[in-house]
Amino acid sequence: MNTQEKQQYAAMALPPISSHQIATEDQWALTRTTVDNGEENTILYCAFGTLEQILATLETKAHQMGYGPFHEDLTARTGYTYVTEDKEPYTGPAWQHFIDFSHRHESLREDNTFTLIAVHDGAYRPALEDPNSIAWKRLPTVKKVHAAPLEINAQNVLAYAQYMQRIVCTYTLQPATEYLEQTMRSLGKPDEEGTVSYQMRCAPLSSQDAPAGYLRYGARFTLQYWEASDSHYQAWKDLPYMRLGDATKHALRTQLAQVDFMMELPLVMFTSEQGCATVQQLVVQNLPVLAQTAAAELERRYRLPAGSVHPAEDLAHLFDEEAPGWMSVAAEDKYQLDQLQASH
Repeated sequence: MNTQEKQQYAAMALPPISSHQIATEDQWALTRTTVDNGEENTILYCAFGTLEQILATLETKAHQMGYGPFHEDLTARTGYTYVTEDKEPYTGPAWQHFIDFSHRHESLREDNTFTLIAVHDGAYRPALEDPNSIAWKRLPTVKKVHAAPLEINAQNVLAYAQYMQRIVCTYTLQPATEYLEQTMRSLGKPDEEGTVSYQMRCAPLSSQDAPAGYLRYGARFTLQYWEASDSHYQAWKDLPYMRLGDATKHALRTQLAQVDFMMELPLVMFTSEQGCATVQQLVVQNLPVLAQTAAAELERRYRLPAGSVHPAEDLAHLFDEEAPGWMSVAAEDKYQLDQLQASH
């Protein structure tokens, strides 16, 4: 491989900074805290989302539990028409808000409500032509009707979560970016001054996801958190494999705690020890730049302080003398796969 080719492959190992975002400014985090034997346990109730997305999740769970929706336009129902208490046809929207049926949120109720009379499509219409007919008394009335839907804001969404709770607990709604920063701070290793840091593990990586005759090879950087359950056990652990609740794992998107740098290289380069050594050299000579780029990307994704992510150890020795062996095996597997696909 000549110098120009080496520079070409080295440049391929530096992908542009991704657009991955763990939490955005328009997203929120809904948590639930329960107390068991005097100990508080706080969990993320659902994945990060806009207020509308969180509300959709809550309404789905509320329906399963037998609770009503956040708000509902009664005129969207089929089988009924509505008239006013003065027996005049009503053609506008008729919204009902959950707040009017929640004893916990009387302070949030609005006073501008009115009452409608629901007329079933199967009702005997001639009997209703007389506004004084006894038939009107047999029709159901719908109280606490609003002309507008309930505003979807943080206060009302949080109130709806509390409305449908069946156990003693406390809900909290906060910006997702704030929750992410607090959570990640709890996962860092603090020093004597309280400044937290994080570790980043590096490992060689190969992939068969490449055109025929090529193999993808490079390095993977994985963000690690500090686990210190007690004074006897303290260690760095990979964030993607952290034991978390489903909602938290989904929200933190732990699969994004890894940054890969890959090059597409001809399979022929892996057929000799010299070729494998050349590939190793390409990666190793770029490791400092790759590590710096990966650290900055992980800090951006997880909203960590600048300069808080550091390589776990000396990077160069990770691509040791044993690497040519498994590199050749990976290349052989890719060659067999290319042959199999070509035959079909």
